[in-house]
Amino acid sequence: TFRSDIAHRVMTECTGMIKNCGIDIHFLVDKLLECNIINAREKREITDGYTKQTAGERMDELLHIISSSINMEGE
Repeated sequence: TFRSDIAHRVMTECTGMIKNCGIDIHFLVDKLLECNIINAREKREITDGYTKQTAGERMDELLHIISSSINMEGE
């Protein structure tokens, strides 16, 4: 069962750990798209290597999208 309160707490308290765990952003984005947490447009924006954003900034944007999605679900 999905618990938005736990998901929200993880996303707010563990953002640094998530960013520094070394997960491949492309793998993560594919899984999030598969679960309908992000859409194809967001995937393209996050994985676009030609953007002026650094990989860290793109990861921050992705984490923000995930947090917003959790907030819309239940918080």
